Amino acid sequence: MLKLKINDNLITKDKGETMKLMKIITIGLSMLLAISCSKTDAEDKALEADGSEIVTVNLPSIQCGMCEKTIKGGLSKREGVVSIDVNIDEKNATVVYEAGLIDLAGIEKAIAGLGYQANKTLADSESYADLNKCCKLPEDR
Repeated sequence: MLKLKINDNLITKDKGETMKLMKIITIGLSMLLAISCSKTDAEDKALEADGSEIVTVNLPSIQCGMCEKTIKGGLSKREGVVSIDVNIDEKNATVVYEAGLIDLAGIEKAIAGLGYQANKTLADSESYADLNKCCKLPEDR
């Protein structure tokens, strides 16, 4: 038998009943967490409704954390870019942008201007030459 004291009131519960209650609470919290962490169709439609779009840009020439910092810093200054998430391991970036202010070609051009290839848009050669050694392709170091 389990005895709980809450606000000077003594509550006694059977151990089996307490375990059942704990399972219900655990399952409920797990479901709440799963629901709150998942992206819904409503959120996708909300992005579309406010004119924002999401695109994944391949970044085959990124090498390190400094590349990530350079791309995030440079692209976040562009009008219309809402957010950018660079994944070094996958060599890509997920960009949320306002479609009326910038488009995919503008995003690719901005990244290329920083010295990195973006999809099939080649890096600006002068910007690439100015990159730190760690940010250059192994054959160019």
